[in-house]
Amino acid sequence: MPIKTKRDDNAIPLKDIDAAFGRAVYLVGGYVKAARHSGINAGLVKISAIAIMGALMAIGGRLLAPQIGSARGSTATGWNSM
Repeated sequence: MPIKTKRDDNAIPLKDIDAAFGRAVYLVGGYVKAARHSGINAGLVKISAIAIMGALMAIGGRLLAPQIGSARGSTATGWNSM
């Protein structure tokens, strides 16, 4: 059962996926102290989320580089504000 908060109307729909890791990420992102009291290793959840995002960004970079024709570090500067 997904965690319900007052912010559910503005939340990302992916949070409704009923998976233990997803619930842990949602709880750690909302309130770290409550996550620790619930028995969730907040540090491990944060590191895991960062590692997953890093892997996804690497895949995105590998897909983007051939289309642009180069792989400079500043290729996607400013795209994070879209």
